[in-house]
Amino acid sequence: MLAGFDAQHVLSRIDPESGSVLIKHGAIKGPLLQPREWDLALNAQIKKIKLLFPTSTEPVLVQHATVLLDDTQARISGVRATLLDAQITGAAVLDDYRQGVQHASFSVTGTVGDNAVQHIFSSQHLPQHYRVRAPVVLKNLHGRWARGSGITMTGTVRCGKATELSWDVQTGTGSFLLQNAQVSDSDSHCSFRFGLTSDVFDIAWKGSFRKETLDRILVDNRILSGEVHGDFTALFDEQQPRRSSATGSLYLQDIELPIQARVPCALSAASFSAQGSYVQVTATKVRFGSNHADIRGSVMMNEQGFALDGDIFSQRLD
Repeated sequence: MLAGFDAQHVLSRIDPESGSVLIKHGAIKGPLLQPREWDLALNAQIKKIKLLFPTSTEPVLVQHATVLLDDTQARISGVRATLLDAQITGAAVLDDYRQGVQHASFSVTGTVGDNAVQHIFSSQHLPQHYRVRAPVVLKNLHGRWARGSGITMTGTVRCGKATELSWDVQTGTGSFLLQNAQVSDSDSHCSFRFGLTSDVFDIAWKGSFRKETLDRILVDNRILSGEVHGDFTALFDEQQPRRSSATGSLYLQDIELPIQARVPCALSAASFSAQGSYVQVTATKVRFGSNHADIRGSVMMNEQGFALDGDIFSQRLD
């Protein structure tokens, strides 16, 4: 009847000894032996149902939700759910669910406490050095998904009671775009954009981002000991280099990425200064594994491609 919708998979997540479902209205109309032709209508309320997941030792408790079904759309509203000390409210719409959901949208608000943050990072095997500082307040997160087109998500998050982050993310086949991203607190205020496809790399940064801010976001900040500041935009097009250009300046101080790489990389200072087709790069005290070096150079963009010219100064390179 629900071709493409794996109801058995969904139902298998429910603890059979938990909660209740109150069907306020339900109707099926159509030829008895042709379920694909049936007209469906359902209005149900869910209360205190536990959802179990193989990667989690803790259940998600759905305190309340209203489910409305018709022939083409499933609406889930008034959702109130908890996971340890996380409290979430939200809603979702699934379009064409009988053909295997083609479009979906959702909205989420709530607060995630420290116990839930620790559990999520542990159960999903996420790197602990990127664990965010609780409480994490989710403010008006909205998302859309379309089969074959990717995901769009917008929203604002507050970490550790002080720092707010907002963004607009779009992903698709072979593409990623982060825009309208902002970080703001008493020490930092910056906006940035990052776009990536198979041929084009696009980046923009304006403002400052300091160590004190990342200390408020991450429990164990070992990434940034200094700051990033400037006003810089750049677009690099591999297939059409003449479209490439950059302008402005960007400064980075005391950065280490990634933390647990096989060969860690760190730099004491770096600067990028650009105008049109010319970008000048200076990096001092760059550490790559056991090697230390200073780098100075430039990138020239023209119709033939990208011309790199630079010098590396080091006492030893392994």
